[in-house]
Amino acid sequence: MSVTALYSDPIAGGFYTVREAARLLQIESTQRVRGWLTGYTTNVPARLSKRQYEPLGGVHEVGFLDLMEIRFIEHFRKQRISLQSLRVAAKNARKEMDRITRLACTRFWMTPA
Repeated sequence: MSVTALYSDPIAGGFYTVREAARLLQIESTQRVRGWLTGYTTNVPARLSKRQYEPLGGVHEVGFLDLMEIRFIEHFRKQRISLQSLRVAAKNARKEMDRITRLACTRFWMTPA
């Protein structure tokens, strides 16, 4: 199945509630997951990447690609990587690859040290 199909077809891409996503990924706080998806404040564009599905009627559905993104974020947060650093990494990746890039992707790149 192509990545394009995952973005365009909700049946192919799956959908979960924030609570289900937290349970599947064994993350104790649904509020933390919601914060990663939507941002913690309304005046700063704080979410880390483009969502697979935009909220519909105030409901935040989580697609499979979002689920993998949340898993990535949780892993690096456990390694004490700050959300600010993850935001910078996502921004640089989008700029470097000239497209909407998810942190959890199939392509990796190296930057000069």
